[in-house]
Amino acid sequence: MHLLVSLLFSLGIAIAAILSVQNATAVSLQLFGWQSVPMPLGILLAFALGVGLLTVAIAAPLWPQRRRTSRRKRYPDFEEAEFSDDQKY
Repeated sequence: MHLLVSLLFSLGIAIAAILSVQNATAVSLQLFGWQSVPMPLGILLAFALGVGLLTVAIAAPLWPQRRRTSRRKRYPDFEEAEFSDDQKY
């Protein structure tokens, strides 16, 4: 699973690098009347990636985590012996 995530992340970085090299012309962002300084698309992509990673790093501890509980706590009447695979028939 970690390998797949790493490969997809690497592929995304490679695509962003190729895109930024192919589009080296200066662009500027416009948002609600505000306009950024013209800069290459690759720098804007790197900045957006950095802001996204920083946002996720800050917000990740705020997301609730699922707690793992034992069967004994989830099912108080559960007995391991009743469902054991070691039973003789």
